[in-house]
Amino acid sequence: GFAVNLSNPSGGVAEGYPLVTLSAVLPDGTVFSDTSGGGRYDNMDMRVSTGKDGQYVTVDKPKTLEDRQALAHAALDAYVYAGERGDTTLDYEGYYYAAQARVDAAIAAMYPDNQTLTQQEEETIDDLVKVVVEMEVAGLGLNTQADIAKLMAKDAVLGTAYTYDLGEIQGEKTTPEAIVFTPRMNGKISFKLNEPSMVNLSVDAGDVRLGSEVMLNDITLYLTGEGIAYTSDKPVSGESISSVLPKGEYTLTIIDNTDYESQTLLSNDEISQMMLNVKVGMNIKPYRTQKIEGRISIPESSETMPVSMSVAEFVQKEDGTWERKEANNTQSLDPNKPVWVVIHGRGDSEYGNNINYLAQVLSQKNFQVVTLDWNKAASDNGIGILDGANWISAVGAWSSNQLKAVGFPGEKIIIPSHSWGSFVAYEIAEQYKKDNGFGVQGIVALDSPLDPLPVNSYPATEVVFNDVSKVSWALHSSIFGSSARSNTADFNFELPGLHDDIEEQLLTSEQKMLLDAAQAFFSEHGYAVSYFANLVNGLGDSSLDLLDVQKLLQGQMLNMPVDSDAPEGILPYTIKKNTGPQGEYWQAVPTYYLEYSE
Repeated sequence: GFAVNLSNPSGGVAEGYPLVTLSAVLPDGTVFSDTSGGGRYDNMDMRVSTGKDGQYVTVDKPKTLEDRQALAHAALDAYVYAGERGDTTLDYEGYYYAAQARVDAAIAAMYPDNQTLTQQEEETIDDLVKVVVEMEVAGLGLNTQADIAKLMAKDAVLGTAYTYDLGEIQGEKTTPEAIVFTPRMNGKISFKLNEPSMVNLSVDAGDVRLGSEVMLNDITLYLTGEGIAYTSDKPVSGESISSVLPKGEYTLTIIDNTDYESQTLLSNDEISQMMLNVKVGMNIKPYRTQKIEGRISIPESSETMPVSMSVAEFVQKEDGTWERKEANNTQSLDPNKPVWVVIHGRGDSEYGNNINYLAQVLSQKNFQVVTLDWNKAASDNGIGILDGANWISAVGAWSSNQLKAVGFPGEKIIIPSHSWGSFVAYEIAEQYKKDNGFGVQGIVALDSPLDPLPVNSYPATEVVFNDVSKVSWALHSSIFGSSARSNTADFNFELPGLHDDIEEQLLTSEQKMLLDAAQAFFSEHGYAVSYFANLVNGLGDSSLDLLDVQKLLQGQMLNMPVDSDAPEGILPYTIKKNTGPQGEYWQAVPTYYLEYSE
């Protein structure tokens, strides 16, 4: 154990600076004690017979590695504790001496007494001191035993000073790791998985600093291990790697490709004397298909974004309402059964009222259901700038990878999807088509949207639903939806707006347009979702038997003629108020089927 005594006696110590006393009792009973001479930590000597030149404190030669590590931890913890008190001021020189003591203590735990260090080892140790100093200055100090353990690894001192070994991941890890290395060089983080795990590693542009300055760094992530290699290499943007990995040992290499000359007036020599601070986001959890979490990145964004896929099951409460189960209380995915992949649109989430209701109805019909949640990316929009559309392809690619990892073939996948979610559905199906030649079993595009604004990179005009599925339906319900894109489905159905019944003489054309937009914004854009859910639930008269949901599961065409230039039919409806996770909302309720006529 150890004890730290902080005091400021009168006389002998400068006013405002604490007197720091460290006492450590080693496992063999040896007692070590030292007191700073006042002022800064540079007067507190923690260097314990490392073989380096200088003045040392001898600790009666602790005989085992455990003894030496105990002393090292005591010294390191003493400085952490003193620094957290905040009642002393450390300038850069003070940081340096504190760091020197930390590193020396760590080295003392690794080497036998009086072992002479080579010049290369001395230089490596000096570099490591600079690393610690830069971490302190950047606010990334070593404040936990886990952080300190990075310095305790022998390979952190010899030759590979910038490899941080996290050891075996026990359970899950969701805290970031701070790694520091020389600009234009590489940093490495190694870890071991004791079971298959979902691994997400990411770096946002704002989490990279040269010294204490945020830079527009060009970082590459390169993950290797167990015969697997993944790379994320986008110019000056967030970077991410997201994949399920088998048990084994892995190394993440962080490569700095930054063009510093274009961003700073510092010389190459000055830059080489600084340290690059990188915070690496980590989300590592045992692989469970009930909820799969991911992290995605795109060239257009300095941030990475979360994405997830969760099994949707519901339980009825005492008041008769239905509540979604927590993911860890649901069944694991079965790739031998069909799966309905429900996808929300712009600004929505898996808990949006309409999406949640659709997932609930499908689950109540004993279908296997997952919801895809890409809320943060889908909400990455400014006024008049719908940047969220830039994330569509990345969301689709990640989702198809996860479905394939579970083992789902295209024949087992049906995707009901709303608004921008229909574009994600297309991307998933297109990824599958590269493997199987047809895509997925079925797509239901629910008010597939108009083209995003020209400032976005997503090529909406290339979306053709019947090109990537065995069978596809589309329901068009608002002016926000694209009738032309809906018509790229095998079967396209029109939901007439209720405002069409208002007598034309009561409204000018401008007023009617405003009313149309308002109703579409608040309700009609979502009517396609609730209509389809209620259709699955069996509402409406027998004329709607033509829209046989089993045909989607079987990948078969409906028993009706196909019109390549117009909707196949009209779907009148009534509306009713319902309550969902986000409060009250209006639903479209099927009534009957009408053949389309000009």
